Amino acid sequence: MFTKVFSMCVAFVAAVALLSAPSAAIAKERKGAIDVSTRAAVVKYLRSIHVDPRGVVIQRGHRNYAGASCPGRGWHCTTTTHPVVQVAAAGGRNAFRCSTTSCVVVQVANLPVSATNTAICIRTAGSTQTCTINQTSATANNRAVVYENITNSVGLTQNATSTASITQQATGPASASNSNEACVYQAVSLDSSVATPAASVPLTQSAHQTVTIKQDSANGGNSAAESATPLGTCTSGPITQRQTLSSTITAPSSIVQKQNAANGGANVTIDIEQNQSAGFLGTAYGANAAKFDQYNALTAVANSSAGPVSQTQSSLNGGLLGTVNQDSRDVSSAITTQEEIQCEDAAMSGLTTCHTIDPDASEAPSSLTQTQFGPLRKGVGMATQTGNVADTFSITQSSTQDDDQGAGSHQTNDVHGDCTTDGNCDVVQTVTVNGLTTANFANGQVVDATITCTGSDCVTTGGNED
Repeated sequence: MFTKVFSMCVAFVAAVALLSAPSAAIAKERKGAIDVSTRAAVVKYLRSIHVDPRGVVIQRGHRNYAGASCPGRGWHCTTTTHPVVQVAAAGGRNAFRCSTTSCVVVQVANLPVSATNTAICIRTAGSTQTCTINQTSATANNRAVVYENITNSVGLTQNATSTASITQQATGPASASNSNEACVYQAVSLDSSVATPAASVPLTQSAHQTVTIKQDSANGGNSAAESATPLGTCTSGPITQRQTLSSTITAPSSIVQKQNAANGGANVTIDIEQNQSAGFLGTAYGANAAKFDQYNALTAVANSSAGPVSQTQSSLNGGLLGTVNQDSRDVSSAITTQEEIQCEDAAMSGLTTCHTIDPDASEAPSSLTQTQFGPLRKGVGMATQTGNVADTFSITQSSTQDDDQGAGSHQTNDVHGDCTTDGNCDVVQTVTVNGLTTANFANGQVVDATITCTGSDCVTTGGNED
């Protein structure tokens, strides 16, 4: 497991089609499957996964579709304004495509169906984006695609929250195995550039991104290793989380810049759990793939002739958080990348970009306070891979911090990467503070590596050379 992590998306599918009593009997769930045989059972299940069931639309039939454009005759169609539950009849299919305020879908295909359970969530409007997708299939594959993108360049108080939650279960036997696939792209970009004669200018930027993926497949394997496009397709490259907060303020006196300064947990979080549920852990087959790339960049620039200037980036419990747990008798692979960049710069005038490396506190107003926290942290417990001696786990972590290096400078960093595997784990870590770089490398079946820094004074633990 690693460092920064995650926000989350919600998807549900719609259209109401009442079944006759015989059809309802056929639709009853098999032992161990989600019970959606009655409306009361649906409501109970939604509450169990913390989804408000009010207004839920239940679709039962051969062709269930929820989204803006109905495919045509022969389809049961509905909108995605409310949570949607889709239950495919024998030979049927479920499809969901959502771009509304909140996207929530549950897709169930316990009888033999003709096509993949498909749920697509595309969110590009608003500062709060949520996608929740829950898919269960006994015969066909499950595919979930989430694309979330938040941008804001207005105001001195900017907040953003994006959340994607994907739960998939494929229960097909070895003779007719089925699989799970999750593709996610999640980005937040907040920018505030202000020049004002105001005596006091306070800026607050806050963003939280969360991705949670839970996949169980009895025999067909799991993939949480691809990004998504704005068209709702999977694409090459890893699951992607990007967060960019930037601010340039020019004012005659007091400037306060706070970027992710509230101590409210990790700002970029991802958690991937493959075959960790009862009935799958220790018995599942099929290849597992997990691949993600987390990126966080914070930039604060201040011009003030009189000051004071105060700049704060991240918090003690903020930053990036990443978790992966995998199990299969076949091969599991995990490739994770976490990168964080922080830069603070202040001057009496003339700054347009954030300078790095060279000390320049002498150019700033006399009262200058700069604080940076740089945690790239492991998730809950040690990351695990079990079931095959050919398993591979790769962790790459990097953090860069720069400020003016004056008396008011406070910089700390804590980079932590760990894993335990039946195969091999490689960890590569680098921290660069004001131009000075510290590196740490480790590999083996049980790895727990850290770089801890106060300013540019860094200590490594768990490296192979220790």
